[in-house]
Amino acid sequence: MDKLPLIKHLRYSLSFPSVTVYHCFMGLVGGISAATLILIFRFLVEFCQHAILGANKDFTTLPGWANFILPLSGAVLILILALTMGVKYYRLGIPFVIYRVKFHHGLIPLRNTINQFLGAALSLICGFSVGREGPAVHMGAAGSAMIGHYLRLPYNATRIMAASGIAAGISASFNTPLAAVIFVMEVVLREYKVHMFLPIMLASACGSIMSRLAFGESHTFEGLDFVILDQLHHVPFLLLSGVIIGCMAALFNQLLLICMRSGQKLPFSARILTAAIATGVLATMFPEIMGTEDASLGLALSESPGMTLLIGVFVGKMVATVLAIGLGIPGGIIGPLFALGGLAGMIALQIMLPIAPDLASHQGVYVVIGMASMMGASLNAPMAALVAILELTNTPAVIVPAMLVLISAQLVASQVFRSRSAFLTQMELQRLPYQISPVVLNLQKIGVQAVMRKDFVLLERPDDSVIQHALERSGDRPVLLINQGDQPWRLATADSTQECGYLLEPMPELSVRRTLGDVYERLSKNRRGAVIIHAGDTNTPIGVVNWQHLTQRLHTDLG
Repeated sequence: MDKLPLIKHLRYSLSFPSVTVYHCFMGLVGGISAATLILIFRFLVEFCQHAILGANKDFTTLPGWANFILPLSGAVLILILALTMGVKYYRLGIPFVIYRVKFHHGLIPLRNTINQFLGAALSLICGFSVGREGPAVHMGAAGSAMIGHYLRLPYNATRIMAASGIAAGISASFNTPLAAVIFVMEVVLREYKVHMFLPIMLASACGSIMSRLAFGESHTFEGLDFVILDQLHHVPFLLLSGVIIGCMAALFNQLLLICMRSGQKLPFSARILTAAIATGVLATMFPEIMGTEDASLGLALSESPGMTLLIGVFVGKMVATVLAIGLGIPGGIIGPLFALGGLAGMIALQIMLPIAPDLASHQGVYVVIGMASMMGASLNAPMAALVAILELTNTPAVIVPAMLVLISAQLVASQVFRSRSAFLTQMELQRLPYQISPVVLNLQKIGVQAVMRKDFVLLERPDDSVIQHALERSGDRPVLLINQGDQPWRLATADSTQECGYLLEPMPELSVRRTLGDVYERLSKNRRGAVIIHAGDTNTPIGVVNWQHLTQRLHTDLG
């Protein structure tokens, strides 16, 4: 493969942090791979749910004993799967993917991905209160980055491919291409760069197209009869509902934190079985809590739902979700947050009805903007939540009321209750680092091929006079001494303070797939020296990157 000029040129071009047709092409390839994997996952889940629940896929139609047995059976199968694949490969979901993108260039172990695919399918089929966006993010990143790894692309390119796969996975799951792009930029990468933005957008569009071809053109909530709030006297009620939802989002995050801390003291099997038993018990009382969000939102959108039932389902759904996510059931958090937000929006509406009876005609609006507000306030991702609701409803007029509720909910959760993103909380409790130096973050976008020097001088077993002569004739070209036995590669630099007239420094070795961030971490301690670059064979150097290269890039706009 390395002998093919096209592949070599592809790798070289992808090492630059610039907008090229190669970046877009690899984003498209990664998007197709990720979307294909997600569509297979969706077909598997929907086929099994249809077999168990019938055409309506409604858990509320099951008898009480079945609502208890189904989660318990799923937990046993998840345990068997995890023990077979290895419990150490049971780190799954969005927090794990964020960590792998930041610190491992988006590359995800295969066994983790198998655990995620089959484990999340079992969770969704058996009615746990988890979402499908967690598996979409995990499998999308893994499916796309795996191609980059197979082609031995530079690690800065595999990181972009992983991000593209995440966008394609979310888009293929929910048919929300713009929200998928915003989610990747706002939650996963937490930065906006044009050379990343274009391939991610292309992959997201690809995921949406494939989803529409497989499942049709419809948007999840576009059939709702929205009566949009267009009068100024509604603004105080919107802000008040945001305050209520912000309090509920902060409560959810705090309960999740407590559950995860307590769960760390339990054995793995005890955590999974506890979540299953609790889900089963709650489902016998409130079957609407089962599944991701369909049954709960169906209740919230039903005609005149009782306040007691709304509160009961909301509490049951929150407890079931906290236990499922906090104790390690494979699945995502956004779907259940949508359900809780829809219920919270309806509860807020019911509280305000005695003051403003005319709000009764705006039930659909309050449910939908409650979904966006709960997600935005809990995950600290207001833009992604807002755009997701816009695409799910296909109704632009919902933007302004949703913005008002989102703002008040976000401020209450973050400023009053000091609530942080649920993803960051999960990462901290799992001891997954997420903060990275801005210098290293910028240098990670550049492959070593983009700056390495190939015009170096190689010396084998030289004496002092040969080294001095080479330094005099080399100009600014690096002079290297070939490694011999236990001796590493060494860099020769002229130094009049030395008796021999030069200084020899050991040179670390790095693969050609590495980034300047890796070079910086090797050289930053002494702030001098160089790194030898090889293409898999440590005896055949192909380039040199020295500290001067890094200082030049640190003072350059990296795009």
